[in-house]
Amino acid sequence: TIRVWNMTTGECKKVLTGYSKFINSFALNENNELITASGKEIIILDMKNGLIMHKLSGHSDEIKALILNKEKFLISGSKDGRILKWKFEKKNLSN
Repeated sequence: TIRVWNMTTGECKKVLTGYSKFINSFALNENNELITASGKEIIILDMKNGLIMHKLSGHSDEIKALILNKEKFLISGSKDGRILKWKFEKKNLSN
């Protein structure tokens, strides 16, 4: 379960129940998509409905870090010793 909180009031604004994996790292992009790292894959969720939009694979061990920058790149770091750069292009992702 993922919970979205209002930082000012402390109120839980939304509960996304379709996702049950442990999350190591996350980021929120400008399209209101939640990008999560769980195990060896990156999962992108639509915050409106909680549905999985994309699953990205490329690491051979647990992902420990995600960074999303203004140039529309996602950087992922894993225990496999690799850092991958993912590019957002019209809702498509590539590394």
